Amino acid sequence: MIILYDTNNQPMYPLEVDPDSYVITHKASGLDLLSFDLPVNHEHLPHLGEEIRVEAEGNLYVIKSLDDSGDGVSVDCELDLDAWKTEIRKAFTTESGEGDTKTDTPITLAQVLEQITPTGWSCSTSGLNSSQTASFKLENVTNYDILSKAMKEYDDVGYRFDTKVTAGGKDKTLSVFSTNNKEPSAVYVTDELNLES
Repeated sequence: MIILYDTNNQPMYPLEVDPDSYVITHKASGLDLLSFDLPVNHEHLPHLGEEIRVEAEGNLYVIKSLDDSGDGVSVDCELDLDAWKTEIRKAFTTESGEGDTKTDTPITLAQVLEQITPTGWSCSTSGLNSSQTASFKLENVTNYDILSKAMKEYDDVGYRFDTKVTAGGKDKTLSVFSTNNKEPSAVYVTDELNLES
């Protein structure tokens, strides 16, 4: 079930959605997408709008587009990462230190995340290569812009955003993990098994 939030970000309306039109796409960047369709005569359609939040499978999403096809409305949403996009930094660098103590030694991804993780979010970095560094400088950017750049600069790292809604509130976590530590699942698919019936 999808729950529509009101303009004050409070859960208000359950949306009964056709299961065949309800899709969550898990992207490699960790930014999940939600898509669903509603009939034009749906009772809560007037409450839908861009930047309105919805909850699906425990995660919060933000409506990014509504496409009216005449007999229905297609709704596309992104995981709610607005807290990562609110603060604008004049400059950001991965060089360590400040002022007179500044060096040309780049910092690790965990150190970058310590600096940019917004209030209300936690960051899990278990299993990361603690010695891997990257060097980049950015100007006039949000924390999300910095994170996007870090995703490109630090090798063999995966990301997973969770905006879970729990009884105690919202538990927002960015999990960052090494993709080198992934074990094979021992399940292999091939059309060349040489099996006879």
